[in-house]
Amino acid sequence: MNQTNTPLTVVLLNDAALMRGGVERVLFASARGLRALGHRVIVFAGRGPVDAELANIPGIEIVCLGQANALEEGAVLSGAMRVLWNRTASQRLKAVLKGLDPARTVVHAHCYTQTLSPSVLAAATRAGYKTVLTLHDYFLVCPNGAFFEYPTEKICHRKPLSWDCVSCRCDARKHSHKLLRVARAWVKKYLAAMPARLSALIAISELSRARVRPHVPSSLPIYLVPNPVNVAAGSPAQVEANTAFLFSGRLERFKGGHIFASAAARSGVEAVFAGAGPAEADWKRLYPKSRFTGWLTSSQLDRELAQARAVVFPSLWPEGYGLAAVEALARGVPVIASRGTAAEEYISDGENGFLFDQGSVDDLQRKIDLMCVPGVAAKLGAEAYRRFWSAPPMTESHVAGLLAVYHNALVKGSA
Repeated sequence: MNQTNTPLTVVLLNDAALMRGGVERVLFASARGLRALGHRVIVFAGRGPVDAELANIPGIEIVCLGQANALEEGAVLSGAMRVLWNRTASQRLKAVLKGLDPARTVVHAHCYTQTLSPSVLAAATRAGYKTVLTLHDYFLVCPNGAFFEYPTEKICHRKPLSWDCVSCRCDARKHSHKLLRVARAWVKKYLAAMPARLSALIAISELSRARVRPHVPSSLPIYLVPNPVNVAAGSPAQVEANTAFLFSGRLERFKGGHIFASAAARSGVEAVFAGAGPAEADWKRLYPKSRFTGWLTSSQLDRELAQARAVVFPSLWPEGYGLAAVEALARGVPVIASRGTAAEEYISDGENGFLFDQGSVDDLQRKIDLMCVPGVAAKLGAEAYRRFWSAPPMTESHVAGLLAVYHNALVKGSA
């Protein structure tokens, strides 16, 4: 059956209906793009309130349960149980799916670990609907979602759910949280039968595909569909006249901001942190001359980028994409990024930015100093701008990639 020109129903699953970061930006963009092409789009979310940007998409259908983050609610036991299996979410999703044609419906899961739980994946697949999942993180196979030992700041290579994995104290908070996540991973794998029952996975980079591939069935396809980067075309930033080095994102230690603060202090350059998070006070102590802006709107972030000589992306974990870095390249701002992240896929060392050894203050300082050499930032920025706009990953190409995945899943199911 030829499904290519047939309007589909796409049910998008996500923990939140409110804009919280990169995942929601991808979700909202894909919902808007799919709807513009005439497909029926239903957004099924656990947490509210519903973001105005989402609500204002013409023709969108939204089901929001209005639940809280399971681990942030007052009742610890009931919250923990809901992390394992959100019965309410499962029942409501079954009601939404009832009556939809499985031959023309795809369920696309984004994030489900904080509110919706593995129950929604089980509800969709058991009801016979083709279900795909985007690998925004590694929770599908790794209990703590990052293949990263937070206390030691080392990348983890243990086999998920092995004794080595279960006994490792790798959680960012408490070991009790790790054990709860192990329980959720066990429930997902053995009760919900995930990822075995999924129709396809969507990787946002080659790195995310490579990290997950050994831990899922060989028959489960993993398609590469990079995140959309919706940046208006315009003149590149005049980076050579700028002095600021910019970090953009959540201020968490695993994001590596302390590496940047230490290197910037040694070089004496202007350092700007755009974002908020628990590590702010520590990073301020490392470099008191740094400027912290808090969370910025898109237009405010654009202004910071226009005043930046380079963006620093010092992440310590195997980050699967790095939207802040890609958006900088789109504006002609070179990036200094740590190796071991997906940034290596779009930054060529010495051509449109610099790469430095992950976690190395010394190497990052050297690259900051190089960026301060007259003419270097201008050359790298011009090449960054040229490469991005030669094949920009906009919403249209992202949605085309999604539809190819959806149609492949449906055709395979009907064969």
